[in-house]
Amino acid sequence: MINPPAMETDKIPINQLPYGFKKRVADLTPINALHKLRQTCPELDKLCSSRLEVHDKLYITDSEIVHQWATKRLFIYRIYKWLFWLFRWSFDCRSFNPTWHSVLYVDDIVKNNRPIFIFDTLVVHCQSIETFEKMIPFICGKFTRLMIHGHVIKLDQLKRLLLGNVRKVEITAKIELESDEFDDAVQLILGSVRDKWFNFNLLSTPQLIARVQNACANHETLMVKFAEADRCNVQHRKTPLDGNLLADLHLFLVIFINSEHLFLDKNVFSMCFLPSFVFACLLVYLFYVVTSSKPENTVCF
Repeated sequence: MINPPAMETDKIPINQLPYGFKKRVADLTPINALHKLRQTCPELDKLCSSRLEVHDKLYITDSEIVHQWATKRLFIYRIYKWLFWLFRWSFDCRSFNPTWHSVLYVDDIVKNNRPIFIFDTLVVHCQSIETFEKMIPFICGKFTRLMIHGHVIKLDQLKRLLLGNVRKVEITAKIELESDEFDDAVQLILGSVRDKWFNFNLLSTPQLIARVQNACANHETLMVKFAEADRCNVQHRKTPLDGNLLADLHLFLVIFINSEHLFLDKNVFSMCFLPSFVFACLLVYLFYVVTSSKPENTVCF
């Protein structure tokens, strides 16, 4: 029997491939794989960019009131973004307190008809199931923090927003559940807390909260902290102690006050202490700002 001739295995440099072929690859690549394609093949970056709108921390809403409120916070969040990042674990406390660098209307997302790729944080505030449904098909990325405000969201919509990289979740919107969906919802919440850096903070749907608390009562790896009738925070039993910014600042100030004897020159002490005190006051102010993650006078659940 005659063996067929061996196929040539020479690799063709990507910059020598026809433009039409590269355009086709960029057009057919799944949305969630576009970021990896852009990193692997920088030559395709421009072709992929036309399909994506990229954000690091994003707030999406369908409410004009909420949009105005969120937009007013952009300046403080952008100018101190490195401080917010540096102290984010202290700012997060029991769940997480988000910041954002962009604010979008749902209608504008639908009108532009481009996928929204989020790297870090997604905050959503929608007033109806229909609005959530219009927005969700455009959401993709590797964001790790998800906060959902609004009136009501369906379980299926929540599943589609809980992408694989999400570690921290907080929900104030009511989750609409059929009688046969409660067990599925409980498993979704418990399954979302996979390690000590994960947590799920539920602030709505009292019937679901009660079932989650019961499921965690004798769970081997999960527990509910701050269990109440209208909230529960599901955490891993190995979760580190909650960061408490005020306690950290108190310790910080005490150390500096008691270190005066290290300085023979009072002027040297003043030069070291006063900037530190001002910096601590700034952190207290930023903590106050970031913990107000929900607009006032707006129905969120």
